Amino acid sequence: MGDYQHHENRRQWHTATCYKWKVLVAGGTDIYFNPLSSTEVYDYANGTNTETGSLNTGRYVHTATLLPNGNVLVAAGIVAAAMSPARSYSIRPPDMDQYQFAEHRTR
Repeated sequence: MGDYQHHENRRQWHTATCYKWKVLVAGGTDIYFNPLSSTEVYDYANGTNTETGSLNTGRYVHTATLLPNGNVLVAAGIVAAAMSPARSYSIRPPDMDQYQFAEHRTR
């Protein structure tokens, strides 16, 4: 996906998911390849970025899928610089202004 820069923050290996004129940017790594749990929403209507809640687990090279009900499923990926696979997933509610992710563990 390339680099994404917001003010002084820079991330790579993140996801960007579009929903109702907004884009959810989730996870990725910083310039030192440390996994990020932070998320941001870019609002096309007013041209602003808003830092939102965070994933419970920082991850990169993950997936973020917009589900039919409007939820965003963030799954898979790598959770540590040591290349550990993710064993959890997060679901974001359809209203991008709600900043909470629900974290779920897999076996």
